[in-house]
Amino acid sequence: MPETYVQLEEMMPIILERLASGETVQFTTRGTSMRPMLDNGKDQVILSPLPEKLKKYDLPLYQRHNGKYVLHRVIRAEDTY
Repeated sequence: MPETYVQLEEMMPIILERLASGETVQFTTRGTSMRPMLDNGKDQVILSPLPEKLKKYDLPLYQRHNGKYVLHRVIRAEDTY
């Protein structure tokens, strides 16, 4: 069966609903901004409800002002990230 790719923006209502109920969500990453840590189309991440505070090496998924979703690693956690 061929793979089907769905844009993250299309899935966000379902993802947010599951996270709000305490569940986790797993998906395959797309893009190259996290190479070599995450390989485009090969590696998977598991989202969990947001902790009280992010710590070094966490991978938060956030939405930029332009509407795009971004997954990036925290390299320093002080008063800001």
